[in-house]
Amino acid sequence: MIYPGSVSSGLATLLVGLGGSGSWPAVRQMVSHVDYEIFNIGFVLGMSCGGLALLSLLCAPSYPDDFKGLADAVSAQFSPDLREALFLSFTAGMAVSTSNFLLNAAIPLSGLTRSLPVFNGMAIITGVTINYILEGNPDPTTLFLGVALIITAVVLTFLSRQASSAAGSPLRVLSYVNLQELAASGETSKESKPATERTFLITASAPAEAIPLPPRGSLPALAPRSALPGAGESNHGSELEEGVLPLNDVERPKPMDVTRLMACFRGGPVVHGLCLAAFAGCLDGCWSSLTLSAKIDGVENYVSAFYFCIGLLPPWAICELLLWLCNRWSFESRLMALRPHEFFLTFLCGLLNIFGILTYFAATVHLSSAVAFAIFLSTPFVSIFIGVGCLRELDGEPFKKQALVGTILLLYVVAVLLLSVNAFQGLYDQRAIGVSHQVPPKAMGGAWQ
Repeated sequence: MIYPGSVSSGLATLLVGLGGSGSWPAVRQMVSHVDYEIFNIGFVLGMSCGGLALLSLLCAPSYPDDFKGLADAVSAQFSPDLREALFLSFTAGMAVSTSNFLLNAAIPLSGLTRSLPVFNGMAIITGVTINYILEGNPDPTTLFLGVALIITAVVLTFLSRQASSAAGSPLRVLSYVNLQELAASGETSKESKPATERTFLITASAPAEAIPLPPRGSLPALAPRSALPGAGESNHGSELEEGVLPLNDVERPKPMDVTRLMACFRGGPVVHGLCLAAFAGCLDGCWSSLTLSAKIDGVENYVSAFYFCIGLLPPWAICELLLWLCNRWSFESRLMALRPHEFFLTFLCGLLNIFGILTYFAATVHLSSAVAFAIFLSTPFVSIFIGVGCLRELDGEPFKKQALVGTILLLYVVAVLLLSVNAFQGLYDQRAIGVSHQVPPKAMGGAWQ
């Protein structure tokens, strides 16, 4: 197995991973017109299948007594003593996949600029705090100071986005900083689709008087296929009556409406959405803690990553099935409209994201999981840097906005530096906290030192 051989190489590996998990939003922009539930099909497949392919490369034998590959490592550690720990890694993947769908359900209720800071803040606080409790840290001051700077940068990022939206300026890569915000990318696309064509996990009922009705006689009549000429035969070459459109006999299900269910809880839709976003953030922040628990029990990091990739699939399949059942016709029509190159780009987004996650698994052989997770959640820095440095999105913008974005970038840089200092101060005896090096000394050789 190929692991970094020191703290410095672990930090370098994690920073390289930020380039993958932070740059895929720029690729997402190429298919920004694709709705989240359709985009998520290729994205999760890219994370799961692409992650397994990358793990096969990383699990290549690197010393004489090493595992022969990923399959050998997984089979060797599939023992009764480790089954509970392996299930924790599997649950970590389920937590990530489920949290993304829950946030996508919360955004229509509380709005994007309210939901995202709550989600990201809760994910950082939950993950870092639980990891600190499980693993400890020799210098908690620099750890939590770095986390505070990251949370501040997250809040300023979404304040900047809200200001841009109010001013009517275009929202580009600077606005799309992670998977969760891209869940509602259809709201800001240039050619937004009607709300009736989109499928949400939660939809609020609009008053009947708020929906304008077309003038009588302005729409063609709709008729079931059984009432059309040549019913039961091939319709090729048959001419339909003017002003009549075919209508499938099967009734199209309407999007799921849980307004009455949500009304059972106190507060309005905004409160419900924020509570749902907070719960999703806590769930998303737990995945690193679950894999840390598996590591403490003796599971190899890459074996834990294998079960993480498998765990992404069950919630994804269930949620996509529910969305399909909510509005089969709309879902199928949008899925069939997805072109091969668009599917490839969605798959590439997932591959880039799982690349960053796998560098986290590699780096935590030497780094504290709390420090590594906090650095991993600094991915918006890469997205903003691409938008500012490569795409020149701030050219011509007011100085106030340029200063705000510059402050955000500076906060991320200072936070990563503080966390890096904490990592070097963390060269303490891991045996004292029950975590041993998983990589034998022979595996530390080579250029990755």
